[in-house]
Amino acid sequence: MHENMIMYIAYFFFMLLGLGLSAWPFFSRRKWRFPVRIFFFLLISGHLLLLFILLLSYREEASRDPQGNLGQALIWIYGLIGHACLAGMAALVRVVAFLLGLKGK
Repeated sequence: MHENMIMYIAYFFFMLLGLGLSAWPFFSRRKWRFPVRIFFFLLISGHLLLLFILLLSYREEASRDPQGNLGQALIWIYGLIGHACLAGMAALVRVVAFLLGLKGK
């Protein structure tokens, strides 16, 4: 299988996984406050927009420069580095909360 196709399948899988996790609160029975609903809506729509741009760039890739384009590279950079930084910050917040003895509801 072509290595670009493997990368696209992995990106698509993880993007759908992220969309599912961020959309999960909409399907839970818990009532969320309005600002939280707006945040989740923006999170989901942002991921859908990036997924749409990636799919469009894949469609146009064959007719363009074989080296790829800048938009596609920026999406990969955002996807890898941006989400890795978010995961690191989430882990840091959990560690600080644990050290301070804070407990959630």
